[in-house]
Order: sequence, then C-alpha cells, then structure tokens
Amino acid sequence: MNPLLQKHFDDIHRRLDALEDLLTAATGRAARAEEARQQALEEQLQQRKELVTLQHKADTYDSIRTEHENLIQIQQDMRERLRKLLALTKALGTEMRS
Repeated sequence: MNPLLQKHFDDIHRRLDALEDLLTAATGRAARAEEARQQALEEQLQQRKELVTLQHKADTYDSIRTEHENLIQIQQDMRERLRKLLALTKALGTEMRS
C-alpha cells in the first residue's frame, strides 16, 4: 500500500480511537449524571413525603392543643363550681347546726 495512504489510514484510525474514547467518557458522564438526577429526584420525593407528614402532624397538634385548652378551661370551671358548692354546703351545715 502507498505509504501516504497508509499514513492517512493510521491517522484516521487514531482519530477514531480517540473519538471512541471521548464517546465512552461522555457516555460514562451521562450515565453518572442520570444516576445523580434519579437520586436527587428520589431525595426530593422523600422530602416532600416528610413535609406532608410534618404538615399533617402540625395540623393535628394544633387541634389537639385547642382541645387541651378547652378541657383545661372546663376543668377550671368545674373546680370553681365545686368550691362554690362546698362553701354553700358548709354554710348550710353551719346553719342547720344553729
């Protein structure tokens, strides 16, 4: 074969090898980028689930706290009424003994 043609073919072969190496590297980077994207999406989904759960717990906490405050008020009202009832009972007992 003509040495000049052989030189061109060798040069083309080297360039094809270099192009193949670049393509392999680019494919690897693309695969790693896709894997990182998938992982980021999964993390984002997990964070959204946690956010919904926390929001639900916060809403539940607010309603429980309101109910708790209402129950404390009812308890205080009952104590006050019992004090009045006890005072009236003592007064009645004192009056009946007299």
